[in-house]
Amino acid sequence: MVPKNFLNARSLVLALWLVAALGAPSPSQEAPKLTLAGAVDRALQYSPELAAARAEIRAARGRTMQAAAFAAPELTLTWDAMPAFFNPAGADERSVGISQSFEFPLKRKHRLQALRHEEVLAEGRLQRTQKLVAARVKRAYFRALLDGRQIANLEMASAWLEQFAALAASRYAAQNGTYLEVLRARVEKAKLESELIGWRGEAQQAQAALNILLGDPASRRLLLADTFSEPPFGRSLEQEIAGRLAENTRLRQAREDVSRQLSLLALARSGYWPDLSLAVTRQRLNGQPPYDANGYSGSRGNGWAIELGVSLPFVLGRGPRAEILQARAGLDKAETLQAAAEKEVRAAVETAWQKIKTSEAQVGVFRGSLLADSRDQLQAGLELYRLLRIDSWQLLDVLRSDLEVESEYSRALFRFNLALADLEAAGENENMGVENEE
Repeated sequence: MVPKNFLNARSLVLALWLVAALGAPSPSQEAPKLTLAGAVDRALQYSPELAAARAEIRAARGRTMQAAAFAAPELTLTWDAMPAFFNPAGADERSVGISQSFEFPLKRKHRLQALRHEEVLAEGRLQRTQKLVAARVKRAYFRALLDGRQIANLEMASAWLEQFAALAASRYAAQNGTYLEVLRARVEKAKLESELIGWRGEAQQAQAALNILLGDPASRRLLLADTFSEPPFGRSLEQEIAGRLAENTRLRQAREDVSRQLSLLALARSGYWPDLSLAVTRQRLNGQPPYDANGYSGSRGNGWAIELGVSLPFVLGRGPRAEILQARAGLDKAETLQAAAEKEVRAAVETAWQKIKTSEAQVGVFRGSLLADSRDQLQAGLELYRLLRIDSWQLLDVLRSDLEVESEYSRALFRFNLALADLEAAGENENMGVENEE
């Protein structure tokens, strides 16, 4: 007779594995519990990619500040008519002056506009990286959850095989069965143990990958506190496309880059306007009237000099023409990438939504009556085997079918949650496809 308390063991083992992807922690060291939201928060705090993106924002702000500053004035000291090489004390004329260059105002305006667009682009890269890091963490978390569920399924199947082996031994002892059935139970148990070893290795690798994203040692033990989200998913494809196109960071960056290239084009066109320079000099001069003074060497006097310079970029206009050519090419490239990004984001959203709906339907197939029927059939099969109404081959078929149903149900839940994570980051990365789903 199958013990009554054994029938509840399946749900108990599965529940334990949903919160412990790699088994129970050792008594000497309690493993920390980790929720999905907690994992994402920790990864966002640790991520070197985000630290680099934040540094790039500071660098972009520094470039804007640098461009906003005026050119430093220049101080000049001049000694003329020295009696000997490098003898300033004997110079007949001396002057001290200060000069300042002034960029044409339109150039300054457009350059600052382009640099402010670069600041926005740097901030967008940070937001985009945050979404991609969060998506990677969720995928790693879901992979660890899947491995835990599969191990739980195999351990439960192993428990059922223990019951089968006990019944086979009992039947053999009562001369109601053959030793072949006992051996068959042992072989099936060994195959299951071998599969368990493989899945536990996969689970260790999945936890190591998650720990690396969190900045922890790869061998650190974790208890996964969350479970898979389950269907339904209520938003329509049209709602998702409209919402994702409006909030997609990659698209915002593409539009911002077009605006930056327009500012660079305006800056290049302003290259034909002249820049100015102004110098003011205080001079000490010899040989000034009256000329008969100081032995007819003239008197000494002080004076002022003003120098105004104007650049002539339109005289040799190759420089501005080249800059305009480059700026137009940059604008064409940015507009092409913007159009491509819109198509790719739309396609990524549609693909992720379709995956959600496909996996949602798969979950529905198993979650309807198939799971319950499979469990009932397994319980009934053991009882029928005990009553000598079915043979070991029939019972093993029931055991394998139940394990396959549980495994496929876990995979369907995994694909559903993976598709949800991909939808949140749809189109943010050109290579955001699902990897290693199984």
